[in-house]
Amino acid sequence: GDAVAFCAENAAGIAADIIIVDPPYDVAAGLLEKTLHAIGTGHMLKPNGLVLYEITRCVGFVASA
Repeated sequence: GDAVAFCAENAAGIAADIIIVDPPYDVAAGLLEKTLHAIGTGHMLKPNGLVLYEITRCVGFVASA
């Protein structure tokens, strides 16, 4: 299934303290942003919750405000 769509729809009404995302390393660029946006859209994370997103060491990550 499409995990990003599942997060955005959140039909189950999930609200988690911690969400762990471990995608395959060969996925299309932009999945991090899409996933975080979907988690926010679906209100899946409780206030002050934590998202752990595993990425390969070969990928640069630049945090933006």
